[in-house]
Amino acid sequence: MTRTTPPEPRPSTETPPVSAETADRRASDRFATRRNVRIFFDTGPVPGPSANVSRDGLYFFADGPIKLTVEVEGKRKPVEVRGRLVRAESLNPTAVGIAIRFEEPIDPAALD
Repeated sequence: MTRTTPPEPRPSTETPPVSAETADRRASDRFATRRNVRIFFDTGPVPGPSANVSRDGLYFFADGPIKLTVEVEGKRKPVEVRGRLVRAESLNPTAVGIAIRFEEPIDPAALD
């Protein structure tokens, strides 16, 4: 097995600054907003090969998209949209950042 050194955990849940390089890769503008969100994962196992394993965990590659439904709090009613998990990262021992790509674009005004 090849040993890899895990990255240092981030000290807080603050959103890191976005570099110009990252912003240039984004297909859509982002709008800063704090809304309650719930994620409903499609049921079933997520198969795939591992990349590395340690006594404390593992890193693996899913054989396909991890599909889900996102419910975002709106002013009048929640907005539901289908999507897929694109990234999950441990921010600290009690928080995980999750990035989701929507299957269909939403109008941010729908949250008002």
